[in-house]
Amino acid sequence: MATGDFAAQFAQVMTNLKEVLATAGADLTRVVKTNVLLTRAEDIREMNRLYAAAFPAGHLPARTTCVVA
Repeated sequence: MATGDFAAQFAQVMTNLKEVLATAGADLTRVVKTNVLLTRAEDIREMNRLYAAAFPAGHLPARTTCVVA
């Protein structure tokens, strides 16, 4: 589990995702859909900002975001 503030945790998730994709010979342009689980609804706005900035221009995958307890 990543530690730190929300942005630090998001950055770690993206690092992990890029590593897994690279192992499969792919990159972020191959992602078509993501599922995001948040434990705090107040993180949704920051999630939207970070998510949009994390992917290459012109390639924003579909996303389902749920707030869970």
